[in-house]
Amino acid sequence: MQSKLITSLIFIVFLLVNVSAQHIISIDLDNTGIAKLSGDNNLIETTSNLTFKQGEIWSFSYSSPGNSLEVFLPAGAEVLDVSANHISVQDERIVLYSDSSIDVKYKINQVYNDYLPYLIPVILIIIILIVRFFYFHIFRKNKTTKKDKTESKSQDKLNILKKVLNEREKIIINNLKKSGKIKMSHLRKLTYIPKASFSRHIQELEKKGLINRSGEGKNKFVEIK
Repeated sequence: MQSKLITSLIFIVFLLVNVSAQHIISIDLDNTGIAKLSGDNNLIETTSNLTFKQGEIWSFSYSSPGNSLEVFLPAGAEVLDVSANHISVQDERIVLYSDSSIDVKYKINQVYNDYLPYLIPVILIIIILIVRFFYFHIFRKNKTTKKDKTESKSQDKLNILKKVLNEREKIIINNLKKSGKIKMSHLRKLTYIPKASFSRHIQELEKKGLINRSGEGKNKFVEIK
């Protein structure tokens, strides 16, 4: 009876020694394949020799007899194959638990969720700026082209009609080009044309569609059409 009791006590002591001797090794993997190993809250090692990448697939293998292992996979990791006793999720990261050794294959999916709220407004702003640029660029270009064509046609018409104008009518037109809209009395003084002849030339130019008259009495104005 005593021998059995002694044997049982020795076995219990042996178990307690083995349990107390077992440590937990924590392994943190980042998305570049770097592994940070720590035990009892102390950093043991930082290495890239435990990971291997082929295409998009990462492989990780580690063995430490007599110790428990916990492996934190990178954010966005998707497990393809694993030898583990237990799997959990902490802070959106997969955590693998195993005794003595562990082997895992995984791939990393890009995580856009954290940036999505900021990315959408930036894309919209860029689209708006591009649309505004092309709109105003094309609009201004068309407007300028249309204006240039109109002015060119008016100038061509004026040059053609000038060929059939007499000298005094040419003087009137040239002064109107310089002054713009002006009182008829002021224009007559600029041209030094007698009053009677001036009125007749103004009427002829109006008939030819080159000028416009407006106002009454002393406030009569004339301008190139």
